[in-house]
Amino acid sequence: MEGLKKINSIILNMEKISVCLLSVFLVSTQLLNIISRNFFQISLINIMELAPSIVIWLALLGSTLAWESQKHIRIEILLRYLPEKLIPFAKLTTSALALFTFSLLFYTSFNYIIYEFKSFDLKSCLLVIYPIFFGILIFRVILHASHDLTNSRYNNQK
Repeated sequence: MEGLKKINSIILNMEKISVCLLSVFLVSTQLLNIISRNFFQISLINIMELAPSIVIWLALLGSTLAWESQKHIRIEILLRYLPEKLIPFAKLTTSALALFTFSLLFYTSFNYIIYEFKSFDLKSCLLVIYPIFFGILIFRVILHASHDLTNSRYNNQK
């Protein structure tokens, strides 16, 4: 379990650095494009086409960060009305459903990337964020589910 937490810490640091670098890159390239268009009448088309992909990267990396800090949208109304003994089972069930869904989406996105790479399109390299995103979520679901499971076992032994 400690090894998984260490890996998660490394991934978390990489995500934070990536979000910072991508944000700086996006703002600076857009600023450069605005300056070049207004002062030199030259629009940097490639930068304009790159911006939506960078925004998607930022959104997905931000989502993984929100998942890690447990600040993502959750439907907890059922947990409020469940008996205390059923809460670990409910958390485990939702984790299992999330794991199934993210695994299916990881598989689909991975196959899509392979299909895109076969077309030799350089822009398809930017789509690699999708399997990365779902892979991180799968890892975090497993990590949080194992944490919930060990805590519920510990609480049951008390």
